[in-house]
Parts: sequence; structure tokens; C-alpha cells
Amino acid sequence: AASSTDASYSVLTVATNSPPVPGSCTSTPNSGVALETLFRLSCEGWGDVDTPLKFQFNLRIPPQSDGENPVFTSICAPTKLSSYDTVLPFLGGQNQSISSSSSSSMM
Repeated sequence: AASSTDASYSVLTVATNSPPVPGSCTSTPNSGVALETLFRLSCEGWGDVDTPLKFQFNLRIPPQSDGENPVFTSICAPTKLSSYDTVLPFLGGQNQSISSSSSSSMM
């Protein structure tokens, strides 16, 4: 039986993945009308030794008042495709912007 002075421990080493080499992302057209304009969101030049790369496109919703941070909501689930076509939703007349990110997985 173990006494109250016995101790044990374990060590776990976790390898982390570095972020992908940055590329660029564009929107074509670069402006339009919500619910009407079809936007093609495209990313090029991203790279990583750990593949596959996955891309995610997000809609940036401006803050409602001073001191608040913008909110980002996903336009699509993470995808291996580096481009995505979409019509943006109407957000009550607010200006909107699009952001994108890229990630890779260690297998």
C-alpha cells in the first residue's frame, strides 16, 4: 500500500506545429452589395510542410459601439479549397469586411 509520502509523476512531450508561410488573399470584386454580389474569395502563396492546408473565410462584423471588438463569424467551414464563392448577408446597412486564415495539421 502506498503511504501519504509516496509520489508519482509522468511527462508528456507535445510537438506543436508552426503556422503556414503567409500568402495573400483577395476578393473579386473588391466591393459589392449584400445579398446580390457574388464574391470569389481566393488565397494564394500559402505553404507548409505539414499538409493539407485548410482555409477558412470569415465575415468581420464591426463593433456596435466604442470600446467593443469586432465579431468574426465563419462564412464557410475550414476547407482544403483555396477559393470560395459566396453572397454576403445583409447586416442592417453596416459596412462589412472579410478575413481569411490558413492552417495545417501535423499528422
